Amino acid sequence: MDRKRKKRSWRRVTNALSCLIVFCTTYALILPALTLETEAQQFYCDKEEHTHTEDCYHSKDPLCGKEEGESVEGHVHDDSCYEIKQTLICPLEESEEHVHDESCFQQEQVLICTKEESESVEGHEHSPKCYLSVDPVCGKEEHIHSKECTSNKDLKEKKEDWENSIPETLSDKLDEKIIQIAKSQKDYKEVKENFELDEEEKEHYYTRYGEWYGKPYEDWNIMFASFVLHYAGIKNEQIPYGHDWNEWIEDLSKKELFEPEGYEPQNGDLIFFKDQKDENVPDKEIKSYVGFLVDQDKNKAIVGDLNDQVKEIVLQEKEYETMAYVHPEQEVQEVEDEKQPTEQDPVEEGKEEKEELTEEGKEDKNEETKEEIEYRLPEEFKVETEDFTLTLKPRSILGEQEEQKEENKQPEEESKEQEETEKTTDNELQIKKFSLEPEENIQDKIDEEINRSEDELEQIQEEVKQKEEEEQNKPVPTLQIEKIDETTVENEEDQLEIQKLKEQSEKDTDPEQLLDLSFYKLRFFVERPRDFNGGSEVFDRS
Repeated sequence: MDRKRKKRSWRRVTNALSCLIVFCTTYALILPALTLETEAQQFYCDKEEHTHTEDCYHSKDPLCGKEEGESVEGHVHDDSCYEIKQTLICPLEESEEHVHDESCFQQEQVLICTKEESESVEGHEHSPKCYLSVDPVCGKEEHIHSKECTSNKDLKEKKEDWENSIPETLSDKLDEKIIQIAKSQKDYKEVKENFELDEEEKEHYYTRYGEWYGKPYEDWNIMFASFVLHYAGIKNEQIPYGHDWNEWIEDLSKKELFEPEGYEPQNGDLIFFKDQKDENVPDKEIKSYVGFLVDQDKNKAIVGDLNDQVKEIVLQEKEYETMAYVHPEQEVQEVEDEKQPTEQDPVEEGKEEKEELTEEGKEDKNEETKEEIEYRLPEEFKVETEDFTLTLKPRSILGEQEEQKEENKQPEEESKEQEETEKTTDNELQIKKFSLEPEENIQDKIDEEINRSEDELEQIQEEVKQKEEEEQNKPVPTLQIEKIDETTVENEEDQLEIQKLKEQSEKDTDPEQLLDLSFYKLRFFVERPRDFNGGSEVFDRS
């Protein structure tokens, strides 16, 4: 029995040692691989990893503000530093009748000490406390590499990059053009190396469609569809672009773009579908998607942001439930054919002439009723927003009429100068010549000219004063600033202008220093004077 017990105990010990050896061996083999993986991990934050230690709070130079030195004893004059000196002030000489006493002398205290008064100086010797600092003096920023430091923000695309992915030659038919562009994006994947983290530390990856729309790290299913529509020539006014699912569905519903029930889908249509429920997976997340129908017979569609890429899938009823369709249509440009007048249709010819005259009359009437408002500019415009304060200082810009006046004024001044030069040759004094009648007196003529000059001067002063009053009574424009939401800009020209400004800003500015890029519209308001019939004149400048 004892032998059996010993064998069991020995087996247990042997098994335990074997497990320990296997664990240590496995860990020793894995450790180098983990170390190499950590060392090979690259960080793109451009910051050195640093944690402040005690050494970061120790300065090389003393911080106490005191100089090191021995104690110095101060000195204050006391009675021992002075000597009493008596000076005779009595005007009488000493005699039998007068003997000098204390009143005949003036006592004066005279300093006889050779030391100067000074305060005591306490000696100081630097201790470790003199080198301690409340704030770190290492000159380094405390930084610990996190997951966000591994995101390579330089992995971005420019406009020419994603436009190169689109075929150069596209079909004239809209449905075929949409399919061509959608298929050209097939198999595009999110850039996993470039991401942002949300509050829950969840990664959101970069895409070219988000970059095109202005939201590079958001869900991009709708932005992919908007991208294809845009490059197929569908304007935002026809089918609104979007990025948020609920807002986009609302915009499409307002424009009544969804096809009715019983609609026969066509290639190139936008198809809306969602995941089917699975009874075996009650917690399955049901997602909604939008894609482009590329093969109606085989029920094939190309979808963005499906498993983090652009994919071509077959919409099987077991997996997906189709919800709605939107049929993109080519914008129809209304071009009126010029109707040639004929002898058989004189009524129509007269009608057209009458319409043309009416339109011309309207234009002339609008031009006549268009009135200009005179206003004066302040020294500066100042407007405050939550982010910044904008100050604009106006500068005068000559209009066409003023430029013409300046051009005409210059030769006139030159001719006047030339006349004056001819008149005042050799610095001769020019005397105004008068033609006198036989009965007139020269003095009366001079007095008359003097009075006339005084009247002209007063008239000029009154005119200047009147102009100043008129200038002061002119309305002063007010300035308002409005932030532009790029997603709501419908005008294609404005969108192109914003895109150009964005590219120019990114080109002229270091991306690391460009924290945010926003666009604002400046609106200048000028109130009409009371002589006009109400309202205000608005000048838009953006």
